[in-house]
Amino acid sequence: MVGESGCGKTFRATDIAISIGLGVDCQGRQVKQGHVTIRAGEGQDGQVARIQAAAEHKGNKLEVADI
Repeated sequence: MVGESGCGKTFRATDIAISIGLGVDCQGRQVKQGHVTIRAGEGQDGQVARIQAAAEHKGNKLEVADI
């Protein structure tokens, strides 16, 4: 994803990744569960916390996701 700083790239990418890893709907679209690999070019320090929070927001634990 490419865009200006602060435009929501990390938020959107995390939402998509968690949805695929958990196999839950993403923004109203059906998602097939699959393995996800996340490689962050910047901001790695907070990435795990973001992913955990996103999984919890979707009603699951990060341990359930295939990430």
